[in-house]
Amino acid sequence: MKEKTIDEIHEEHMNDKNGRDTINDLYKKVYLKYISLIENYELDIREEMVFVESKLNKYNNELLNYYMNFFASILSGVCVAIITVFITSNDIKKLIFGFILLFLFVYLIIMKNSKYDIKEISNEKKYYSICLLVLNDLEEELL
Repeated sequence: MKEKTIDEIHEEHMNDKNGRDTINDLYKKVYLKYISLIENYELDIREEMVFVESKLNKYNNELLNYYMNFFASILSGVCVAIITVFITSNDIKKLIFGFILLFLFVYLIIMKNSKYDIKEISNEKKYYSICLLVLNDLEEELL
């Protein structure tokens, strides 16, 4: 696949109307909610910024990434061992059955769950990033 040029990436970015509308709508909702809380003296911008930053940073947890990589390494070793056992087997039915089971395990357990988690994390990061942007804008407006 051909790598996109910066101009192509920029053009796609500028023409992404749906993405822009989604972000603008979310920005407006968050902005109006924070304005309402500020008007009712129910929000301290600094405290909220610290809270949102802590929520956003929980997805950049180095220790969690370490353990996830460690688990993936162990799982890779186990998969290689299982494949080796199946390949050295003289029974072709066991070999085929083993590969089917391994494929189903990897696809159903890992891929299905990962896709949901990645999408969920992506949406939360987007939300918290917009919250921080709104809070920064509100802080500048109120100063």
